[in-house]
Amino acid sequence: MLSELSGSSSDVEACAVVSEDGLMMAGALPLSVEDATAAAMSAAMLSMGPGPTARLTSAANDSC
Repeated sequence: MLSELSGSSSDVEACAVVSEDGLMMAGALPLSVEDATAAAMSAAMLSMGPGPTARLTSAANDSC
């Protein structure tokens, strides 16, 4: 499913399902991105609350 998402658009470079505590459940990441690093960064953003996630969502919507 994640591979399909990654391949569905040239704008999607990577995707992952990460738990709030930073456990990588599934991922479709390029070889240049380490799973543990991506998971840790995702968990850190989630722990900061809705601010970073809202800014990422806003930036993605602005580029459409």
